[in-house]
Amino acid sequence: MKSTSARDEGNRFIITKDGEEYVFEHKTIKVNDAIAFYTEIGSGEKTILMLQGFPAPWCICWEMDTLLSKHFKLIILELPGYLGTKGNPGFIHTHQNFANFVYSFINVFGISPNYVMGESYGGKITLELARNHPELFEKIVLHSPEYAKPKIPLALKIITYSLYPLLKIGFVNKILNPILIKIFLKFGAQFVVKGYKLESMDELTMQMLVDSVKNAELKPLCETMIDVLKPLDQTGLNRIKKETLVISGNADESVDIKDSINLAENILLNAKFVGISEFGHWLPVVKPELTSEIIVNFLNSTP
Repeated sequence: MKSTSARDEGNRFIITKDGEEYVFEHKTIKVNDAIAFYTEIGSGEKTILMLQGFPAPWCICWEMDTLLSKHFKLIILELPGYLGTKGNPGFIHTHQNFANFVYSFINVFGISPNYVMGESYGGKITLELARNHPELFEKIVLHSPEYAKPKIPLALKIITYSLYPLLKIGFVNKILNPILIKIFLKFGAQFVVKGYKLESMDELTMQMLVDSVKNAELKPLCETMIDVLKPLDQTGLNRIKKETLVISGNADESVDIKDSINLAENILLNAKFVGISEFGHWLPVVKPELTSEIIVNFLNSTP
C-alpha cells in the first residue's frame, strides 16, 4: 500500500512517497511587467516545460511529475490568473497572449527547454506557441488538447457569461469574489470530482486543489473560460514539424477523442496518437504511471 505525506516549507513543497522524497521548488521571475510563478523538480540533462490545463494549479499532476523527474528536469509554469496565482493587471487572458507570455518567459529565463508538454487548455496554448515558433522545441507532448470545441457543461457556460460582465466592475468584483469562492469551497470541489469522474483522486491532490481555490481570482478565470470555449484557428498548424505525441483517454468527457485523432493524423505533419482505454480527461491524474511511461518512451526515442 502506498504511503504518501507532504509538507509545505513556503518556497519548497516536499512530498514523501513510499519513503522517497520529492522536492518541488517554487520560484518567481519578472516577465515584461508581470511576475511569473513556476515550480521546478528534477535534475535531468533534458528539460520539459509543463503547461497545465485550465485552471489547474502546479500540483494537479504531482504524481506524474515525480515519475518524470527521475528522467528530466521539469519547469511547471503557472499562467496568470490560474488557480493559485495572481492575475496580472491589464493582462487579457487568451491563448494567444498566454503563448506570448510563455515565449517571453523562455527568453527571460535564458534556457530553452528541450520539450514542451501541454495538457488540455495548455495544449491549445502549446499549439499556438509551436506554430509561431516551430523550431523552439525538440519534441511536443499534448494531453487531450482543447483546440476544437470542448464539451463544457451548459450550466458552466451560463455562469461564466453571466458573471464576467459583473466581475469587470471593480467594487462588484471585490464583493462577489470572496462570496463565490466560499460557495465553491463548500459545494464545488465534489462537483468537479464527480463531473470529471475523479472518484480515484487521492486525498493529497484533492487537498492541494482545494487550497489553491482559496486565493483564486474569478475575473481572469471567467475571461480564460470564455477563450476555452472558442476553437483554435488551425491556420499554420502544419508549420509544426517537430515530433508530437497526442495522448487521450478513450472515455474523455471534455475533449472529443475524434478531435485528438484528427489533430494527430490530419492536421499536424509529424504526430502520433495514443489512446488509453476506459479513461477520461484527467489521465495524468488517475493513471500517472502509465502516462509517464508513455511520455518517457516517446521523449527518449530516436526517429
